[in-house]
Amino acid sequence: MKRRVLSLQEENQEMLISDAFRIFRRAKVNNNLSDSTIRHYDHIMELLYKFLDKKETYCSDINRDTIEEFIEFLKCRNSKIKATTINSYLKDLRTILYYFMERGYLKGFPVKLLKEDVEIKETYSSEEINLLLQKPNLKKCDFSEYRNWVITART
Repeated sequence: MKRRVLSLQEENQEMLISDAFRIFRRAKVNNNLSDSTIRHYDHIMELLYKFLDKKETYCSDINRDTIEEFIEFLKCRNSKIKATTINSYLKDLRTILYYFMERGYLKGFPVKLLKEDVEIKETYSSEEINLLLQKPNLKKCDFSEYRNWVITART
């Protein structure tokens, strides 16, 4: 029995996410990406597989709505997750999806990051600043303490 040969376009439209990721991963390993980076990609794909509830999803089924639903999935999974963490996941996923788009496995669309709240850090009180700027005891302080005082007191 003769196997039907698919055109590149037909083959790409029928590409499973798990197969496409295997190709992506092999390319990244061959490009000498660190083990840590590869583990990040593996982790984001495991999260995506959990979200999709299966590995056997076609690349062509992924779109903007899928990404929005994936973000909701992450938030439901962990109600305390920060936008920074979600953006970290989205950056890895975006790298993978853009590779899929480049290879023709799915139609192109932008993967946008979430707006992150800027956390205002508590500043020093006037008393704390005065304590920090106080001249150290030259007989008891070490070199780095003296050096730091000289740098800050002279500016």
